[in-house]
Amino acid sequence: MRRLVCLAGLTAMASGAAAAPVNLSAAGQKDVHCFMLFAVAVNQAADAKDAQTQQATSLALTYYLGKLAVTAPNLQLADAIKQEAVAFKDEAAAKAIGDGCNAEFARAGAQLHDLEQAGQKPAPAPAPKK
Repeated sequence: MRRLVCLAGLTAMASGAAAAPVNLSAAGQKDVHCFMLFAVAVNQAADAKDAQTQQATSLALTYYLGKLAVTAPNLQLADAIKQEAVAFKDEAAAKAIGDGCNAEFARAGAQLHDLEQAGQKPAPAPAPKK
């Protein structure tokens, strides 16, 4: 049921006048798809008054927005969303896309955690002077 609500939200995002085609790399398409899913998830969490999920999904939304800002700095995001909504043709497609997005975001979180842990280790002692 929740995925159907997600699909309905993505369909609503895609409504509106057709825009000129947006030229995206495969990676850019994936990032737009992930942005779309996490945007819907943020809204669902806010509607459910689930602050913890809203915070987590907001971080993921910001992560994908940042990736798009770097890889496609002139992207008209609204046009890209309208164009890419067709990727979510059914629940199976949405789940497959979502699984990939979740896995990537989890890897990025693990990298940040590892970096934090490395920063907390004491620096090696300087070599003795001769």
